[in-house]
Amino acid sequence: MPDRTVAPGLLPEPIWQGADREIAAYRSVWDFALRNIRPATPENGFPRDYADTVFNNFTFMWDSAFITMFWRYGRAAWDAMGTLDNFYAKQHPDGFISRQISGADGTDHFPRHDPSSTGPNVFAWAEWESFRQTGDVARLARVFPALAGYTRCRSKSARRHGSKSKSAGRVEKNFSMPRNLNP
Repeated sequence: MPDRTVAPGLLPEPIWQGADREIAAYRSVWDFALRNIRPATPENGFPRDYADTVFNNFTFMWDSAFITMFWRYGRAAWDAMGTLDNFYAKQHPDGFISRQISGADGTDHFPRHDPSSTGPNVFAWAEWESFRQTGDVARLARVFPALAGYTRCRSKSARRHGSKSKSAGRVEKNFSMPRNLNP
């Protein structure tokens, strides 16, 4: 968890003459974000502290991916990508990752074969955007198996539920790490 007394000094500081109210609002948003980092606990089984989107006592796939986009500007204060690591840690052997996981006990909120139990692969998008900013090839290589497994699971689910998507059958063909990204 970031030290809330130190973190503000590590966050980007706007330079905007005559905009004291706006800058105060900006700082308030960062303070809110810092106050809503939740701990990994033995009860939830998460490996990393995570950004809570303050809806209920669950962490959400989409919200978590989007919050990493916000936090990428504050990476010097705290690396929010650990929020996604918690989803990967809860991945099932067939690649399934629930779109909603309990922050209290780490259980999936939806049954695995419910069509609404998961969502589009926003993980890949969030990881790619993080990579574009950081160039962290080691992270990309580390999470790649989870992303590939999730994509395979989504492809199988789409076919099981009658998707007419042309990509549903193609996504399984080759999941090796691109050569130019191997660490």
